[in-house]
Amino acid sequence: EGLGIPASVVENLVLKHLAAYPKCDLVELTQRLCVVSNIVELALAQLRKRSWVEVYQPASDKLSHSYSNVRYSLTEFGLAEADIAYRKDPYIGPVPVSLEDYWTVVEGQDLRKNPIMRADVERALSDVFGSEHLIPVLGPAINSGRAMLLYGHAGTGKSYVAARVL
Repeated sequence: EGLGIPASVVENLVLKHLAAYPKCDLVELTQRLCVVSNIVELALAQLRKRSWVEVYQPASDKLSHSYSNVRYSLTEFGLAEADIAYRKDPYIGPVPVSLEDYWTVVEGQDLRKNPIMRADVERALSDVFGSEHLIPVLGPAINSGRAMLLYGHAGTGKSYVAARVL
């Protein structure tokens, strides 16, 4: 599906979400799963083929036939499968990322591969009064990759500097 995870993971999450939040529409499921709607639609189509999900379309005026009016719910078989899925893995939340994608992001944040240069710190603190005293200290502290403590009196701009450096 392009997510780098098995389709069954997405399908099980859809089952568990529909068990926890009955009669969801596509928009709500998409928001809860944090993926694009076509991925949720593919999972719903597979679950409908197995007769685990049923579709409810509210009786409304004939002018409003949108996907947001269509609601999905679990059949008895779907509830049983959702229970099995929940017993195997109680996680219910957004679709997880693949381990490969996770490592790509983590490695991209590695300071050893992407050190902060003096110009970066100068640019970040360009509008901070007295930053010329902080720049020689902050650059090496950031590049150490360790925890950093900014201390001083209240109201001296510690939080502002920290937010700018991030």
